[in-house]
Amino acid sequence: MGIFAGPGHVVVRNYFRTYRIAWAEISGFEEPPPYGTFRKAGLRIHLSDGRLISATLYGRSGVDSGKAARKVVGELEQLRRQRTGDHGADPQLPTPHPGQELSG
Repeated sequence: MGIFAGPGHVVVRNYFRTYRIAWAEISGFEEPPPYGTFRKAGLRIHLSDGRLISATLYGRSGVDSGKAARKVVGELEQLRRQRTGDHGADPQLPTPHPGQELSG
């Protein structure tokens, strides 16, 4: 399981399904909510066509403060901006290398 960022796409490996999503299809990333069912937990990926994908690996438990997901969301958002030409990138975030597994 995991989230893997490549130069042209993001791969999300969940328990039962793997997604390969082009950067251009992604409109944003969101931290997991502190509540919800299996389908409402996990780091969320908003697609430009309105679909929502959850990376269940980042579901919060009672002991998770959300810092791991927050860091990964920041890294993914920076990569999305770089890959899509969105110039609103936050220069303070570290830049992961293409294909690098994001830390959590």
